[in-house]
Amino acid sequence: MPSIHPTHTKNNLIDLILLFNFPIKYNHTNKGWLVEDLCNFLYYNQEIELQDNPFNFKNICEVIIYLQESSPKKIYTISCKERHHLLSIARNISNYIRNGQEIKRTFYKSYADLYSDALYLATLGGDIATCRRALELFNLSLPPLEKVEIILSPEVAQTIAYKTKQKLQSKPCYSLKKGKFLVVFD
Repeated sequence: MPSIHPTHTKNNLIDLILLFNFPIKYNHTNKGWLVEDLCNFLYYNQEIELQDNPFNFKNICEVIIYLQESSPKKIYTISCKERHHLLSIARNISNYIRNGQEIKRTFYKSYADLYSDALYLATLGGDIATCRRALELFNLSLPPLEKVEIILSPEVAQTIAYKTKQKLQSKPCYSLKKGKFLVVFD
């Protein structure tokens, strides 16, 4: 019987169930019941092959191995206070870009302070969308040699890659049809 590492939260497990469309009821259960139901399902259905997914799992055995290890989200978590601090830095960097890139109009005393904040934000705030957006704006204003590289956790990098792939696949195509058409309204 597979066991699930306790660092996986109930929301992580629900996301996994929804991603793979497992027939497990999760709405009105606590984490203990959810873990038990998921373990039973995984144990009795190990022969199922999985389709394209952001984790690149090919079968249920790889899902079991993933769930037995520590959650990758727990490694890259930051406290609420740190998150608030990172968001304020991101707002300051965005304000610098929107105000015409003039240091006088910001809280920064020099460009070196701004660049050090951007480096700090790139190392810790890569998983936060607001921070990524501020750093992308900052990188657009820099010459290519001074660009700041955003560091992402593996799970967020996989999720972003999966979402961009899905967007490219679902891109609407325009088709033009010529001729006479009859439209009937009831």
